[in-house]
Amino acid sequence: MALLNATPGEHPAVLVVHLNQLQNWHESLAPEDRERALLNIGRRIDGVLDRSDSLCRWTRNEFAILRTRTQSVDDAIKLAEKVQKALRAPIGDGDDAFFLTTSIGLATGFEAATTDSAEDVLGVASGAAARASNLGLGRIEIANLDDAPAA
Repeated sequence: MALLNATPGEHPAVLVVHLNQLQNWHESLAPEDRERALLNIGRRIDGVLDRSDSLCRWTRNEFAILRTRTQSVDDAIKLAEKVQKALRAPIGDGDDAFFLTTSIGLATGFEAATTDSAEDVLGVASGAAARASNLGLGRIEIANLDDAPAA
């Protein structure tokens, strides 16, 4: 529904934020500390988003962001860089503090009127995040929507 509100000349972007070291820390933390860390991460990401953006936890190690209005791929890259900067400080306190790096995949160039399903776009952006992680920590990769499954 949010995509239908985009104005002409503005395009949606989906970013998938892969938290590279979260799996290691997740297993070493007590359940209440895990929840606190995830809430902290979510709040930090939310702090750099616009009011019209949407944020959700996509997988165990990923958050997804929908920005309904970008002028260009550069706008989406700037948002990805802001997210990375917001997550540079340690998560947690004292002995439980840990650092994260993020690998971000972003998908742009799709329109609400196309047949790209939300799941397909998220899947392609998630694939770009995985590719970014494989190429080196802290990378941002632009997804190729041609990699989406055929309808």
